[in-house]
Amino acid sequence: MVDTSSTPSGQCAACRKTTNLKRCAKCKTTQYCSQECQKTDWKEHKKSCSKNAPDRSNPSFSTGGSGRASAGIAAIDKPFTALSKKKWLHNRPEAEVYALLIDIYRMRVEDDYKFSGDVDMDSIYGGAPNGFAGFRRFLRQVERKPGLLPDWWSKEKAAVCVRHGKAVAGAT
Repeated sequence: MVDTSSTPSGQCAACRKTTNLKRCAKCKTTQYCSQECQKTDWKEHKKSCSKNAPDRSNPSFSTGGSGRASAGIAAIDKPFTALSKKKWLHNRPEAEVYALLIDIYRMRVEDDYKFSGDVDMDSIYGGAPNGFAGFRRFLRQVERKPGLLPDWWSKEKAAVCVRHGKAVAGAT
């Protein structure tokens, strides 16, 4: 067990290495050099992780530098009805559909990692420099579900969605 409360910035919270560091996806404050170090430190880190995480109930919360907060997405009337009818992404502006698909993918990857320990090799948890290949695969899976995407969706719109994700992530 490592005391991470005094870990200097720029060091792995578990082993103190200073290279190839990535931040905890939830709190964005604690850094690790590897998935193994993050797993080793989880029992201790989870005590402060939620406290350090952005306040998602606050409409002005930061999304880790993306410049976009999910709080800006318009609410829909009776959202659970829309979900059960597979119409949740319908009747929304294109940019909002892109933002929702990006967020859905991020949550799915994070949940798979946190709750079941599953890691896609083309995700950041699997060591990929970014999640774009995994996001493209996710979009292909969504496209195979009839009626889930709006009528205007096409292969070209999928490419625009990926470009939108790269812009949000700050990638070129």
